[in-house]
Amino acid sequence: MDGSAACSTAEASSSRQQQPRGLGLPYVRVSNNAYRYPLNCTLIITAFLQETCPKPESRPVFSLAHDTISLDVLRNILASSEPGRVSFSPRALAHIALLLCSLEHVSRSAPPSALTDLVTFGQTHASSTAAAPSLLLQTTDRRRLSRRSSPTSSTSSAIDLHVAETLDLRQLSDSPSSDQYDFCGADSPPSHILHFDRPPNARQRSIAEDSILARQIHLSTLDMQVAAAHAAVIAASERHRLLLAQRAVLRAQICRDRNRLQPALYLPAETLAEIFAYCAQDDIYAVWKLSAVCFDWHVAAVAYPRLWCRIVVPTHLPPVEQIHITRLWVQRTSTVQGLDIRYRAVEDSIRYVSTTFEEIMMILSAELSRWKHFDLETNLEDCIHIAVRLSSGAAPNLETFLVREPEFQGTKRNRRLLPCKMLTLGPAPNLSRVALHTSAWPTATFLRGLTTLSLSSGRIKPMVDLWRVLDACEDLEELTLRLPVDHDFDPPGRGRTSPLKLERLHTLSGNSMVLALLPHLLVPSLEVLYVNDVDAFILMRTLNVLDLRSNPPLHTLRLRSCRLVSGTTGLSLKSIKRLEFYESEVDDNFFHSLSMPTAGTSSWIRPYRTWALPSLEVVILSNAQYVREDALRRLVEARNPTTPNAMCAGGAPAVGLPARIKMVEVRNCRRVRPQFTEWIQERLGRVSDRFHLPSCSAASAHEEQTCAHAHGPQSGSSSLTPLSPVEGHGEPSGSGAGVLDVEMGMVI
Repeated sequence: MDGSAACSTAEASSSRQQQPRGLGLPYVRVSNNAYRYPLNCTLIITAFLQETCPKPESRPVFSLAHDTISLDVLRNILASSEPGRVSFSPRALAHIALLLCSLEHVSRSAPPSALTDLVTFGQTHASSTAAAPSLLLQTTDRRRLSRRSSPTSSTSSAIDLHVAETLDLRQLSDSPSSDQYDFCGADSPPSHILHFDRPPNARQRSIAEDSILARQIHLSTLDMQVAAAHAAVIAASERHRLLLAQRAVLRAQICRDRNRLQPALYLPAETLAEIFAYCAQDDIYAVWKLSAVCFDWHVAAVAYPRLWCRIVVPTHLPPVEQIHITRLWVQRTSTVQGLDIRYRAVEDSIRYVSTTFEEIMMILSAELSRWKHFDLETNLEDCIHIAVRLSSGAAPNLETFLVREPEFQGTKRNRRLLPCKMLTLGPAPNLSRVALHTSAWPTATFLRGLTTLSLSSGRIKPMVDLWRVLDACEDLEELTLRLPVDHDFDPPGRGRTSPLKLERLHTLSGNSMVLALLPHLLVPSLEVLYVNDVDAFILMRTLNVLDLRSNPPLHTLRLRSCRLVSGTTGLSLKSIKRLEFYESEVDDNFFHSLSMPTAGTSSWIRPYRTWALPSLEVVILSNAQYVREDALRRLVEARNPTTPNAMCAGGAPAVGLPARIKMVEVRNCRRVRPQFTEWIQERLGRVSDRFHLPSCSAASAHEEQTCAHAHGPQSGSSSLTPLSPVEGHGEPSGSGAGVLDVEMGMVI
């Protein structure tokens, strides 16, 4: 025992002669080798108290008032106790050594003044039953401890513990990780000490418990380091956030100052307003975007009321915001004349509350005298009744008044209010386009001198009221009638002594009412006919009469929800170029009759053949579920042959060659495969089909250009969406050249 103590004292005295390389850090010297580990002073004091003062009443009371703690605290604790009551067992000394070795940074050479011999200090307080004061660790522990050390003196079997005078808690997280002891390599005892097939003996258990204790101590140290690192990360994140905020502020300042240097800010307000008006032509909400760019642009936009004349009610917003924005929009128009109002109140479900709509209409109708265009599209009956009831008074600037339902979408009956039975709008001297979806249209006094008229109602009205409106609108160009007709009690021709001539009418659409009126109309300029839900025989009979009486340049025939079968193609309409079917039942025999000329007899008793619809060029089929591929293939091959003489059976030439098919469009037809659609595109895309035109086609092409110039769009037409848009208006063909006289059987 004395020899070990003397050896430890000699080693401690020899180490004091070395130059200190630390900066006041606590040190521990272990077997002439130096290590550095984190220190937890609380654990050290707790271990000393538990071993030296086993009874609670004999433990001294102490407190940590500062960040540093001196080893004198431990020395005073032991010195104040009686020698008989202080004992160090080998297990206690081993625990203290492991605590000291694993809880503090140790340099390779400690300052001489900061070293003390803990073993020698413990010998003076050892009991009679204490074991040897020198701590003889196992070979595996000594090998593990010396794995990362460099010996500075001769090896010894005893381990001398030297602890520094002061322990600075603020320096726990400042040690480099390269000098820390690696406990990962000593996670478990070697395999030759612990075995899984038999229980460990006392020595192996002691080694394992010591290793577990050391790792637990190191784990607590790592927890402290993790907490410190987490605090550092939080501080860095906060610093990063502050830097980002400063960067955003600087960028905003730079952009603000840079924008102040732009020449656009120094333009006159009138010039800037004209530029805004040009930008707001395509986008209805562009004026709001321009006014939100900067304060100067906002002032310029608000000060120019002409920019706010196009009012579109924002139905996509909540009701409260709809009312607020509409009121603000109207206020910014000031007293400017010519308001263009668009309101689309189309609902997917029935709504029985129309308070929002009524309040918005009250805001708009208060400016009725300044209206120029009013377009309401809705599928709710209450909205229609509210709109026509509130539109009361003189409208000197009104040109368009549309109260209509959506295309191909039935009106939803959410009737909560009484229907409006009287239209009090007027006078409106400039009114030219009207659409009324109400049964109160006979009471309207403003239906005169119109160019576009659309009347829709579900109730039967006297035909005399309709004829009164048509007689007052002789300059009609577009007419849409969706009214019920009573052929038995109120036929359309009752009271008419002569047909009504509408020379400028070029578009006619509607239901069976249109076919009922056509025999009593003269429409020499009719180009587009669009009918739905009509009988095929009545349609063909009416068209034959129309061809013989008016001989119009009809080039587009659109049919919806109709049924065409064989025997209904006895047409002599030679000018139709475009044939469209939507949700119609079209039989294959109909296309077969268009794929071959029909036989006839002239007045000279000479047989000849003629083609039905000889000018047909475009065929469109949508949702036609009864059309087969063979019928369309036969039509394309017959109308687009390789040689002109192959158009007639047996090689006999026909009287007049039909036009070649240019386009066949098939959409949503279950009996037509996509491969066949590709074949049609490839077949019609050949060079011979596109450029090989008969001589009569060349003559008609010249005539098309002449008629296209004659029937071109009017310069004063409105830019509003048409009531019944027709896809691909073709050019009308001439009514003189190339026309086949059915009775004489010769080409005039």
